[in-house]
Amino acid sequence: VWTTTRYSQDAMYYGIAYSAFAARHPDGTLRAFNQQFARKVFGTGLTRDLAAFLNGWIEMDIHYRITLAVMKKERLGRNFLEGLEKACRVGERILPLANKYIPARNRAIWEAMVLAAKTAWVCAAGALLMNGRKLNAARKQMYNQLLRETRREMSVDWDRTRFPDDPKKHRPQFPSPVEA
Repeated sequence: VWTTTRYSQDAMYYGIAYSAFAARHPDGTLRAFNQQFARKVFGTGLTRDLAAFLNGWIEMDIHYRITLAVMKKERLGRNFLEGLEKACRVGERILPLANKYIPARNRAIWEAMVLAAKTAWVCAAGALLMNGRKLNAARKQMYNQLLRETRREMSVDWDRTRFPDDPKKHRPQFPSPVEA
């Protein structure tokens, strides 16, 4: 699960559940886990759209060094830029699938996972912009739309899972290398 010092608490279940599955079933496949996760957590079978979303969701990782460099406003090297481009491509592939799946239960977990994917995509696209990359018209439109949605949804998620008036809502919970 990609996260900065902010995260959606309900998005953590997938990674925790996968760790438990992998420990119990060392020869188990990701598909077997996803089938079990869909059934036990969402109360559905593993649809094609859900499988594609979950497989892409775990690919939306952003290396922590990228996060640190972005926070320091440093230029990123070619390898990191390629990683950000990959995260954008994966997000562009899986985010439209989010509207095609409706869980039978634990909707908050599904919505948190979608929010985590949106957050990773917005952060990746934003880091590309900060590093002088131009966004094509479609990606720019997606960036602006998802940036507004993500800010609003993260605020709602915070208020639902934490104290809404906590001053940490608007500043990092842990000191970053920039602030240290």
